[in-house]
Amino acid sequence: MERKAFLITPGDGRPTANAFWMEDHQKIMPRVEAALRKEGREPVWLHDQKVAIDSWAMSRQVGLELLAQSKPNDCLVCVLTGWAWPEHSGVIFAMIQERVQKGELQIILICNMKEKAPGYVGARAAVLKLEIMKMPYTCLAVIDPSDSGWNKLSRQLGQTFLGQYKQLEPRGEVEVKDEHRRTASDAIKLLRESGSPVPLLSVNSMTMAQGWPHYYLFSKLGLTPIYIGSNEFFRGINGIAAKRVNAAYRKLKERGLKFEYRLNGLSRHEIDLALRMYLYKLDLFKSGAAGMGTQGQMEHIGIVATDLADSLMMSTISPEKNRPVIDVTEADCEALFTSMLMQAILYVKIGMWKPVGFHDIRHYNAENDTLVLLNSGALSLDFMTDKPGDYSDISVVSQNREVYFLNGGGAILGNMQPVNNTTLARFHGTGSTYQLTVAGMDILPLSWEERNRHYGLLDRWPMGIVKIHGENVGAGDDQMTATEAATLAWTPNHGQHTNEYIVPEMLAAAELLGLPARILSA
Repeated sequence: MERKAFLITPGDGRPTANAFWMEDHQKIMPRVEAALRKEGREPVWLHDQKVAIDSWAMSRQVGLELLAQSKPNDCLVCVLTGWAWPEHSGVIFAMIQERVQKGELQIILICNMKEKAPGYVGARAAVLKLEIMKMPYTCLAVIDPSDSGWNKLSRQLGQTFLGQYKQLEPRGEVEVKDEHRRTASDAIKLLRESGSPVPLLSVNSMTMAQGWPHYYLFSKLGLTPIYIGSNEFFRGINGIAAKRVNAAYRKLKERGLKFEYRLNGLSRHEIDLALRMYLYKLDLFKSGAAGMGTQGQMEHIGIVATDLADSLMMSTISPEKNRPVIDVTEADCEALFTSMLMQAILYVKIGMWKPVGFHDIRHYNAENDTLVLLNSGALSLDFMTDKPGDYSDISVVSQNREVYFLNGGGAILGNMQPVNNTTLARFHGTGSTYQLTVAGMDILPLSWEERNRHYGLLDRWPMGIVKIHGENVGAGDDQMTATEAATLAWTPNHGQHTNEYIVPEMLAAAELLGLPARILSA
């Protein structure tokens, strides 16, 4: 009897965003179906191929009717061409959770690594949902959009169905010395002694799994996440005096920051709202908050994207303060934990409060063997200038309102400065099971000409291209560079970086906290 492969395309929930990547999706699907048929699987769609699952109701309806037909040894294949809310695929996952856990049904995620709409980011979000639900899965990516890339996918599918597929990873050996342990111990002590709350702002604004508070993880540092709902967030923003907002605006202009009002309709009103958010969050920090995260980006009527406010919090020199404060976008708690620990390590090691970068692990560029880091506008200004406090090469532009950010708002536009021997890190896990993933990397020069040639669509967000340290891994057709392998092996969709090499200190911190670590490269 022919085995079935039930296919879904988890969507974004915003039709404009789905339409943005649908053309690429239509090109990908025949290849996915051909690869499945090659492995003796009959493709069965759970919804109209021309649309994505973009509502919970649609997900339930089609899933209940068609998944009821599935039998043992069938599989569910989620094809991700662009970003997708994990909850939309999560509705389907919930229907089959018990069967997947019993091994009666297999889940395979297939994503692309295209520059325009990398499904890799959506796949990472779906992975987070699957891990929270304790459901095994296989995630396959098409790095090279050529025929050879799709042939590789076919081979990986075959290995997956035979139970042989294992993702290659680069490996690194890093010596952890007593001095690294002392630095890590002092950093952990610094955070524990603060005993400060960690506010998570407006977490009910977006259906994203990142906002899960991870109490166990934060308890390792003696910190407690607290929720601040949208209503309280709004009241706080509205309570900021116009005099402070105007003064903040003038100081940013004095630093050379450009406000591109003519680009995509950015308005002074939107900037003022973003500055109100920033000043409200700054007041939380001054009242004792150790760090924070903000989730609300696009769903609030009359409230703009939070990215400019987040960026100013993470920057060293910004209105009413002269040190960077950890404030992660999307209220990503694991990113918040990682960033706070990295900043504390740097403070102990260098004696200064240094910024920490927050990024999407966006996609791998096979042409020049680089990994693209992209932040949705909230990156610290420090990383885009080699002159502290001089922001004359950085612009504030409107968020991508026609696709993602319905109410617009400010996004930082700039290129990351090149730096050698930096650190990319992330604690990731669920419940009481977490691990550190860490890698050493170089941030490469990126000219505006190169950016426009290779990444023209990303014309509103800060960006960097990196090389992961390490040797090639694998053999034959499966051989990969360290950068390619590290991209595929990275589990979450976000990563944190510093411009300092603190891989040994991060490994020491994980050891002291009783958490395992994966070293993707030295």
